[in-house]
Amino acid sequence: MKSGLPFAALLLAACAHAAPEESARVTNVVRQEVADEEARRVIAAERGFAALAQSAGQWTAFRATAAPGALLFWPDPVPVERALAGLADPPRSVNWQPHRVVVSCDATLAATTGAAQWPDGRHGWFTTIWERQADGDWKWIADHGGFVPAALPAPATPAVEIAECPGAIGPDRQPSAAQGEARGGSADATLLWDWAGEAGGLRVTIWIGPRYAPTILPGPPQP
Repeated sequence: MKSGLPFAALLLAACAHAAPEESARVTNVVRQEVADEEARRVIAAERGFAALAQSAGQWTAFRATAAPGALLFWPDPVPVERALAGLADPPRSVNWQPHRVVVSCDATLAATTGAAQWPDGRHGWFTTIWERQADGDWKWIADHGGFVPAALPAPATPAVEIAECPGAIGPDRQPSAAQGEARGGSADATLLWDWAGEAGGLRVTIWIGPRYAPTILPGPPQP
């Protein structure tokens, strides 16, 4: 499935001759609608990732759904190509489900977090950073998780959060991360992520205009 962004671009062009205030409002409405659509596609990508792990094998699925240079944390950040080199799929795969998805205003970056279940009966959690590719597909670029004493309560449907679109006061542009560096952000800087270290994990910050706020904290999903 390809992204709906080309259609959104036509809508944005259509309001180019409107009054500046109305044009900005319509533009942001369209952006939010596109981001909401992409949030559903990220949820589908996460669920497809988990389903592929069950049908084709755990590490086969990780390799197939990763962007080049994607990072696993074992416990330090390691490119997936090196982390999984020579690893065979285990007889049974871990399973997982997304509980929340957070998407940047420009729909170029997203984060999911949720629950995981291991074949030996242990329960856990995960946080995954997703990046929209040039062809519109979503690939994961960072993944981390851990264990919890008991199963996490699952929502009826995954919660969706979308960053505020930049206005007169917008987020500061973030310096580009070097290849393999454990941090990053969306093109419009409305969604940022970084690695808080082995004791913490991945954390995600969202633009809520006129400031940033934490949205996914290191560790298990927050209720």
